[in-house]
Amino acid sequence: EQSEILFSKNAFMQRTIDQFVANGMLVALVDTPSDQQEDLSVKFRKTEDHVKDIEGVISNIRQGHKDIPVYLIGISRGGVSVAYIAKHLKGKVAGIVSMSGHLADRNSVGLRGFDYKALKQRILMVSHKNEGCPHTRYSDWLDIAREYNIPLISVTGGYQQLEKSAGDRFPE
Repeated sequence: EQSEILFSKNAFMQRTIDQFVANGMLVALVDTPSDQQEDLSVKFRKTEDHVKDIEGVISNIRQGHKDIPVYLIGISRGGVSVAYIAKHLKGKVAGIVSMSGHLADRNSVGLRGFDYKALKQRILMVSHKNEGCPHTRYSDWLDIAREYNIPLISVTGGYQQLEKSAGDRFPE
């Protein structure tokens, strides 16, 4: 069922949703919970309330699609969400993709120190080699990927360059 996207239409997932659907995937984009409209903080993303919110979304999807694997994709602070949700929902989540996951800032610790060995699901990390945000530095993600033996896709260039270089090689 297609519904209107109420949040930023220019973010990565919103721009690429058609590519996921074209490859046979069911996509559910989750916006900020109504009780967290002020700020979906890193602290909230680590809570049982957040896990329950996403568990509800997964349960709702499973009503019509019982046997499909669920993969969570998180970008920046969303990387905190998917890691903690996968840790708590174990078998309900087949894997996660963390794209430029938020490690830490002056107000909070995101994924810095997260124990990826606690996850039994599949994990994929994606980071831009020239990442400009000090909270999601490529060199930090390269170290984490090596420490935990997690695949890391290293991206270079901008959207147009990436689209051109990937061509028809998007994974099915």
